[in-house]
This record gives sequence, structure tokens and C-alpha cells, in this order.
Amino acid sequence: INAEYGDPPRENMPKPRTVVAVCGAGNSSHVIVAQLASTPGVEVRVFAPFQDEASRLRASDGIEVVNPDGTTIFGKPGLVSENPADVIPGSDLVLIPLPSFAHENVLDAIAPHVEPRACVGALPAQGGFQWKAPRAFERAGKRGVSVFGAACLPYNCRILEFGRKVRLFAEKSTAVATVPASKAAGVCDLLCRVLPPHGHWSRLGFTPTSHMMSVTLTPSNQAIHPARMFGMVTQHQAELWDENPLFYEGIDGFSVAQIRGVSEDIQAIVGRLCSATRIELEVPPIREFIQQAYSDQIGDGSTLQACIASNSGFAGIHSPMIPTVGGFKVDYSNRYFTEDVPNGLCTLKSIADLAGVRVPTIDKVIAWAQTKMGKEYVVDGSLVGVDVHECCIPQRLSLIHISEPTRLLSISYAVFCLKKKKKQHIIKHYRVDYKMTKYKK
Repeated sequence: INAEYGDPPRENMPKPRTVVAVCGAGNSSHVIVAQLASTPGVEVRVFAPFQDEASRLRASDGIEVVNPDGTTIFGKPGLVSENPADVIPGSDLVLIPLPSFAHENVLDAIAPHVEPRACVGALPAQGGFQWKAPRAFERAGKRGVSVFGAACLPYNCRILEFGRKVRLFAEKSTAVATVPASKAAGVCDLLCRVLPPHGHWSRLGFTPTSHMMSVTLTPSNQAIHPARMFGMVTQHQAELWDENPLFYEGIDGFSVAQIRGVSEDIQAIVGRLCSATRIELEVPPIREFIQQAYSDQIGDGSTLQACIASNSGFAGIHSPMIPTVGGFKVDYSNRYFTEDVPNGLCTLKSIADLAGVRVPTIDKVIAWAQTKMGKEYVVDGSLVGVDVHECCIPQRLSLIHISEPTRLLSISYAVFCLKKKKKQHIIKHYRVDYKMTKYKK
């Protein structure tokens, strides 16, 4: 009928392009940019505000990704700028694959330029992204922006040559939650469309989960990195290592016990929140989480230690150390500490404190790590140290509620009010409108 009246057949009409903006130029951003640029129907832009990253990316002919099976893909962004006004307007999807300590500054920079119809999300979203993002958009006067977060970073990768080449060790599936919750399925469909698997080896995938708190509590990097380093360092008698040990493949039983302890602390938090709010949180224990994420990349799934050591997705990754005279020493400025302690373990502890849950392993690892880092987050068991401003915790953000959407159309919150009565913490559950305001007694 269209042909008879002179209109072009629908199947021949050009399909609208999906515009995706990637914030940052780190390891995973290199992979994401190349994959997006090689996907038909996707226009990729890069907002690179750090140092000279934007100019270095512009000088590149494109990025090559070396896949786990030796094959490669190649892609070049259509636009790179250090100015968010050049990149963000008109973007359908904004991805923030950055450490959590960079989220607030990036959100504040992009918020004035985000389209109301856009989806903005962090990969991963531990460290309270669901609290930071709505505040940034509210400050910018933006309403209607969908916020999402991935439970884990879908890539294990390392840059080989900045702006030109990156090695991809593994891809994994991840759960995704949204604010509002009703957008989760649609966001996952969009992510799967613009970031499809690129080979038989790929496990890349995005599945919806109903609650952002499930993402916040996921036992991913925040449960693995600091606990593994605690085990490694405390079991080593010297300051230096003769060679840089493999972080995963060489894992010892003591380190595994610390990782399991953090996971058990998280499960205690999950249990308390579920019983207090009657909301089902999907937070698997650490062994189950690794098995779900890596599937058949695990050679031996009989124990947690075997799951980690035999995982081909972890193969070849060394510990955060730097060479020095006489060997290697731990780099306490690495993101395994600077991200996963203040914006990982401390966030978990803050939620546990609000819920009245003891987290002995998390407390132990924080106490050790803050000493090594030259920081003070926790004093006498409380998050009141001089460096607590570096932590993303509800208390620092002037929020005494842990907020998530739980209705289809309107946003409501599970509010955990910490009150002292007969020397016990009592948790009350409230529903309030979407306003980033303090709960008043």
C-alpha cells in the first residue's frame, strides 16, 4: 500500500541511531567504546574530563580489543571531548564505567546536559550510586532521567596502549537495577542491543533485578579486593615480594576465609533488611555470585577457593603492586583500596550500622586497610573518622534513609530510622515521596 501511494516501504526506512555517551577513558571504557563503535546503529561519544585523556583519544585512529580467544574488534568514537556540553546533549544512554569515587564529580558535570528521556548508569554501581545520581539531577533541575546501576563491571580488562589497544580477559553477565524500578527491563533490553556478545566465548549479558539495594550489596569487588589483600599481606612476613603474585590464581586459604567472611557479613545485612522491610533482595553469597557471573569459565566449582583459582576470566591478573629496589611492594593508592574501602566496605558498614547488624570481618578489614592507606574512616567502631567525607554513606549525604524505588510509577523509599531506645536500634519502615530531604522526627 505504501508503494502504491508513493511512500517508501517501512522496512527500507532508515532506523534511528542510538546515541551512547561513555564517561571516562579507563580500562573498561576502552572496551566499551570499541564494542559500541562496532555495533550497527550505534553512535558513540566519549566525555573524557581527566588530565589529557581527551586529546590522546582524539589523536588515536581507534581502539583495538584483543579478545580472550585471540580475535580482535576495532572501533573509533565519533566524538571525544573534555566538555560535557559537546558530548551529553542528545545522548540516549550515558554509561559511567568509572571508580565510585569519581561518580559525584562526573554526575555534577553531566547533569545540566542530560536529556529528560535519557538513561544514565554506572558499571558497577556499588558505593551508593542510587543516592548520588538523583541528588545530582535534582540540583540541575532535571526530572524524568532514568538511573540504573550494574551489580558488577561486565569486563575484566587492561589497557595495553592508551587509546589504541586493550586486552579483554573475560566478559560476564550482570544484574541491573533502575530508579524507577519499572525501567529495569527496558534498560536491560537497550544494553543488550548496544552491547551484544562478540563471540562464542562471550558471557556478556544484562538481566533486570528489582531493587537497587541488591546492586549496592552485591559481593563483587568490594568483597573480594580488600579481603584478598588483607589475607595476602598479613600472611606475608616481609614488606617486599620477589615477584608480583597472581591475584586470583595464587589465592590462599586464609584470603578465601576473609572473602567468605565479608560475604557472610553482607548476607547478615540482607537478612535484616528483608525482614524489616518485607522487600526481597537478590544478593547471592560470594561463591554463587562468581558461578553465576562466569558460568563455564570456572574449571573447578567444588569450593570457593577452587572457583576463584580455576576461573579463566581471572587468569593472568596480578596483584596491585609496584616494582621497587629488591622486589615488589603493595600499592596502597590502587583502586583496590581507594575505591573498594571508602566506597565499598565503608558503604556496607554504614548500611549495617543503620540496620543494627554486626559485621566483624568488614570491620577488621577496614581497620587494617585504613592504617595501610594512611586514612581514618572508622574510630572506635563508628564511621566518624577525619576522612569519612571520602566515603559514600547515607549519613554523610544527609540521608538517614536507604532509598530505592518499590512501586511501578511513583518512587517510594525504605527508610531506616536509627533511634535509641533501651540501648537498642529500632528500625522503622516508611514510604515517602521522591525528595532528597531529611526525615524529620
